[in-house]
Amino acid sequence: IYWYTIHNTNPQYDLMDLKSIQDWTLEKQFKSVPNIVDLSTFGGTTREYQVRIDPEKLVSYGLSIAQVEQQLANNNMNAGGSFVEEGTQQLNVRAVGLYTTVQDIENTVLTTKSGTALRVKDIAEVQQGPKIMLGAMARADHQPDGTIVDNPEVIQGVVLLRKGADAEPALDLIHAKVKELNGDKDHPGILPEGVKIVPMLDRADLLHYTLTTVMHNMGEGMILVTIILFLFFGNVRGAFIVALTIPFALLFASIFLNLSKIPANLLSLGALDFGMVVDGAVVMVENIMRHMSLRDKNGSSVASGRITMSGKSPLATIRDASHEVQRPVFFAIAIIITAYLPIFTLQLVEGRLFKPMAWTVALALLGAMTFS
Repeated sequence: IYWYTIHNTNPQYDLMDLKSIQDWTLEKQFKSVPNIVDLSTFGGTTREYQVRIDPEKLVSYGLSIAQVEQQLANNNMNAGGSFVEEGTQQLNVRAVGLYTTVQDIENTVLTTKSGTALRVKDIAEVQQGPKIMLGAMARADHQPDGTIVDNPEVIQGVVLLRKGADAEPALDLIHAKVKELNGDKDHPGILPEGVKIVPMLDRADLLHYTLTTVMHNMGEGMILVTIILFLFFGNVRGAFIVALTIPFALLFASIFLNLSKIPANLLSLGALDFGMVVDGAVVMVENIMRHMSLRDKNGSSVASGRITMSGKSPLATIRDASHEVQRPVFFAIAIIITAYLPIFTLQLVEGRLFKPMAWTVALALLGAMTFS
């Protein structure tokens, strides 16, 4: 969910030093962020202790490379020494034999010749050096003036999110962690001076563009449908009531998708047809308006404005109009929902792609039918 490279302007740190910072500082810092499971590293040179043996000296002392390796391994481990009793206490005894410096390796005794200890430094040169590289990572930076600056050797890190976790809160924490690592003028960061994390790919950008696209398209769709409804009805209240079906249906679908742990995506939201969603409400409101107009023609209201000469109140007229078309509306929407049933049988990749779409459309239509 977050790709970055390490940018360095400090001459005191070479590529091997930056790789050490990546392995021993950045990896641990990013793994401390909740829902971050790992950090993959590309590029750079890994620091290692190298024992460069002189073949002629090795032969002259009658040793083999295997013997040197075995002695280095034997001297680079801890050893237990049981315990010493002091009154009612036991003190554990151990020998810490791990190498910490180049000198420790140089002073390792390989064998004894004529009473003289033969050490590693007598037959080999010991120093820190880069591990053999199996690949390289480069980066080209496009400057605002149009020039391209090539960095032939960079270190890249890829932050990995836990499967099923929500990316947005994790990205917010990653951005806070990067700010803590880089620091600013007033607050020095964890990284050395001149060493900075430069983002390369950030899923937060994708989330932003996706949400903007969804909100933009759905907002335009709702406005367009509302205008068409107004032109169709010629009645502001009727068009407004029908238009309310859209947010209600979306809210209804969102609640049940969230409760069912079903993800909504561009495919599922893009499959929503607002004209299809408002279809039931259009029929219902149109029939109510027709009954109300007939009521106004057939009888005039009494002084209270509630009871007509025919004896029906406006509420009773609306109820009768609703009962007249509720069965056709129900079956019309139910038939559309039934048409999506085969999609629920899809498995594997097809199921992961299209099942959320079918659930979103079905739940939105169910919400629209409920609203109608």
